[in-house]
Amino acid sequence: MINELMRLRNLGRYVVALESLNLENIDALVTLVAEDVVFFDPFNETQGKSAFHKIFSDMLLNMKSHDFHVTQTAISAPVEGVSIAFLKWELDAVISKSLGGSWHVKGCSEIHFSPEGLVTAHIDFWDVGRDFYEKIPILGKLVRFIRGRLKS
Repeated sequence: MINELMRLRNLGRYVVALESLNLENIDALVTLVAEDVVFFDPFNETQGKSAFHKIFSDMLLNMKSHDFHVTQTAISAPVEGVSIAFLKWELDAVISKSLGGSWHVKGCSEIHFSPEGLVTAHIDFWDVGRDFYEKIPILGKLVRFIRGRLKS
């Protein structure tokens, strides 16, 4: 029972840090990850705490505003000490007009927790074609054309 409570507490702390993330409190998120944390999304594949910090700070610097909200969570029982959590989330952001202006993304993250409760991997899954490339002028037309051709 205590282990389950610890897993839920660690997951809750990570979700709160993600949902309240801004440039002023980014260190609160980084303290929850292991030194060799792996981060992967459609644009990045990095390892290490400093690379993790850079990914999130660059993302925040490129957004004029954002609202990130986790809508559902699930966490596994530990296997060899590692628990895996899944976060279903939505992001609304305002970015530069050349990159599409407003941005609404629905995605899922796979979060690995060490036996000590630190995040060892953060892997994001979302439709980069629909949610990003299609919104970029010119490129968006090409992506929509290709998507239309591939529909069954």
